[in-house]
Amino acid sequence: QLKFDIQGKYYLPKPEVDAAVVKFIPRRKPLIPDVDFKTLEKFCRYLFHYRRKYLRHCSSDLFPEELQHLNDELYRESGIDSTLACAWLSVQEVGELLKIYLRMCEENPGLAEYDYRAQKRIKKHHLKKENA
Repeated sequence: QLKFDIQGKYYLPKPEVDAAVVKFIPRRKPLIPDVDFKTLEKFCRYLFHYRRKYLRHCSSDLFPEELQHLNDELYRESGIDSTLACAWLSVQEVGELLKIYLRMCEENPGLAEYDYRAQKRIKKHHLKKENA
């Protein structure tokens, strides 16, 4: 909800654009249901971190090196083009990718806790064997 505009002349140095004050009103029912906010926030943070890169590059940080094949599977299973930039995704497509990622987390213990910035690796005995 737009509250009011602020002309650029009130800033120093003067920007080439005007600013606005807006009010955000939370939805009563989320567009991506049945997902806790922490998980949704983590997934979106990784997905939108590199806004101009291919999706497959952005989501690769969700998976440790030994599970990178799941990144390709994420797009193969969803039918979403992995060469798109994240800005072209609809909310429904983000929800579909998240649903598949959550299933992968259930099938691969420790994946949900993986954080590439912490340089932690999932112990190999926790990994689901591909031929099992």
